[in-house]
Amino acid sequence: MSGICRGTRRIWRESRRSGAIAVTFLLVCRGENAMIFNRPGHRDGIVMLTNGASGFDVMIEVGTRAMAGTPFAVFLASGRKK
Repeated sequence: MSGICRGTRRIWRESRRSGAIAVTFLLVCRGENAMIFNRPGHRDGIVMLTNGASGFDVMIEVGTRAMAGTPFAVFLASGRKK
């Protein structure tokens, strides 16, 4: 995605809470979206790739279900349209 897209936004974030490390990556490029969440200490995570205008809405729904009970799910749920 990023190789052919000008104006791509990339956001890396690493958080450490209670000794746990979580890495989140977000890529936004004209309707193409990528989000990666990884918790190496728990050996779990999720990779989501979407395209289209409603891509983030899909990521929010899938991510909150797949990673239920994690700070990442709370973060995603906060992005729901009201």
